[in-house]
Amino acid sequence: MRVSPSGPRIPNEILRYTFSIVTGDAGKVIAPLPYAQASTVDTTGPSAIFALFIGLPGALDVGDVTVVSGGGNTGSKISCRFALVTVVAGLPIVTPVGTPFEIDPTLAGGVSFFRIDESDVIIPDTGAGIVLQVTVPGDVVINSTLTILLGVGANWKPSAIRNPLI
Repeated sequence: MRVSPSGPRIPNEILRYTFSIVTGDAGKVIAPLPYAQASTVDTTGPSAIFALFIGLPGALDVGDVTVVSGGGNTGSKISCRFALVTVVAGLPIVTPVGTPFEIDPTLAGGVSFFRIDESDVIIPDTGAGIVLQVTVPGDVVINSTLTILLGVGANWKPSAIRNPLI
């Protein structure tokens, strides 16, 4: 973790996700692609491997969520949660971690913001894949738009990065 001269922590990296929820996502667990514009994959298929961000040992930190809604959408709240992906005996093991946060698809048209604290997401010393799992309930109907922009800080262990700032 780096510290600025004024004291607050500065993340080593910011993981960024931008994705849209559509009616066709209802009843699925999807994963947005990190650093890709409005792209998601169905986590039940082999393409889920593209949603992984390979993380160094360390932890996630606080983040900001921006929800852009066209209004007129219906359905239950959409749950978002980080998961770590490790490989054991050649098989990927997905372990949900951290505190889930929810997106309300019924938000009025406009832009909403909220802060999340994902500091309880710890990446082990072996490193791990990080994936954001988005569970879209089966009753979600998107009549306009619902786009989510998420940025969350990542603080890598100083011993895991080359030439860390101290």
